[in-house]
Amino acid sequence: MWTKLLGIPVAGIQDNFFDIGGNSLLIVQMQGMIQQEFFQDIPMMDLFKYTSIEKISDYLQEHTVKVSSVETGQKRADMRKRLRNMRG
Repeated sequence: MWTKLLGIPVAGIQDNFFDIGGNSLLIVQMQGMIQQEFFQDIPMMDLFKYTSIEKISDYLQEHTVKVSSVETGQKRADMRKRLRNMRG
């Protein structure tokens, strides 16, 4: 997701979005991409606060609604796959 958005070949999970070319216009686009991919709204202010893939991942995991453990496990596995895809 980030590589596509920023037009870069690689993004590390601890890279700061703004340090690798991100800006406020791109973070608005990222907010929409996250909502489409993860079905989760992240307030704009939180995206300015959590500026790495790792921090956004932690945020998403903390704010995911708790459901049955089987369903939660499957959703976590799916989320991990999607987060890995954010890098490339």
